[in-house]
Amino acid sequence: MGYGVAQIEELSATVNASRAEAAIAATPVDLARLGGIERPVVRARCSDTDAGEPTLASLVLRLLRDRNRTG
Repeated sequence: MGYGVAQIEELSATVNASRAEAAIAATPVDLARLGGIERPVVRARCSDTDAGEPTLASLVLRLLRDRNRTG
């Protein structure tokens, strides 16, 4: 998955028109390499860990089971 030319141009224009000193990118794509952004781009990464029950996986599975029952 990537960004189209128009999306990159719009993103660059938006960031460049801002008064921000830097842009934070939370996307797998390296936005700085795409070009056009005139600010430093800092890449953010995140992760999650279940803290106990119920877990996210168990909630999703329950939702799917319930939807299948009601058709």
